[in-house]
Amino acid sequence: MPEDLQKPRPSKIPIMKAMNSNEDRLANFAFPAFSQMKADGMRCQLEVTPNTSHPLSSIGRVYRGLSEFLKRDMDIIRSRCEWKEFILDGELLAHDVNGDPLPRAKSNGITNKLGHGTIDRHEMASLRFIVWDIIPASRFWSGAHGHRYAHRLKTVKELVEGCTKIWAIPTVEVADIEEAKTHAKQLIEEGYEGTILKEMDAEWINKRSKHCLKFKEENDCDLEVVEIQEGAGKYDGMMGALVCESSDKSVRVKIGTGFTDSMRNEYFDPQNILGKIVKVKYNTKTEAQDGVHSLFLPVFGGVRSDKVNADTLNEIA
Repeated sequence: MPEDLQKPRPSKIPIMKAMNSNEDRLANFAFPAFSQMKADGMRCQLEVTPNTSHPLSSIGRVYRGLSEFLKRDMDIIRSRCEWKEFILDGELLAHDVNGDPLPRAKSNGITNKLGHGTIDRHEMASLRFIVWDIIPASRFWSGAHGHRYAHRLKTVKELVEGCTKIWAIPTVEVADIEEAKTHAKQLIEEGYEGTILKEMDAEWINKRSKHCLKFKEENDCDLEVVEIQEGAGKYDGMMGALVCESSDKSVRVKIGTGFTDSMRNEYFDPQNILGKIVKVKYNTKTEAQDGVHSLFLPVFGGVRSDKVNADTLNEIA
């Protein structure tokens, strides 16, 4: 059935995100469920019409050159899909010539070049679009789609079968929390961050969903850099730590680890880091002091060039 991509759109690109897992959320999670790798790639939502495709970042930036790279696979997918206008949701990961994922840091370096428009043709050739969801365009732009996830995932697998550059995300079915832990441990040992658990009946919705949980050894969140603190001793004349906050000012944390010396030199210049959104890895959120929480064992995880808004307190486990 046709979908109208010309309807008024929200100012922010709709996106469904996973919540960090905790005991309460896992206790209310519905099993059996799907367990998928969390590979920490570059988020991409491919907007498809009968004649065009627009690969969008989570802030609505079009990834230049990617449509042409994916054209053959997109022609196949269009010919199979009952919807004329739809969104494929997934992430971009770089692979070697054997089709194996590159190390996370190297892959992220290549996808960041795509985001900045500096990627070369050899790097572009290494990319694969790993898809985990499909949403009719009108439902995507309105912010909700009621079809159960098991049906949507089955559709993705059928559409991308035989494609060379667009793949369905590897997925296993887990019967309970113990099987979920086993799968997460296996993928962590293989170098991935962990897994994403998804309920089979989960609807697609434009927000963080309790029916979609990150399952890994550590949590992460996205915060805004609000202050640069100079280092001392070895780091004198360099950045010593970054002070970061949630968008609602309810979480504030000082991050002093996870940086190379070159990063400390670069980030000592406020123009290079102040006001930007960064990924922060941490163990747990601490109890509030004077109404403001902090994070236990925070580690810098990189700049989020695909984001313009920090997480809120409610989005941080």
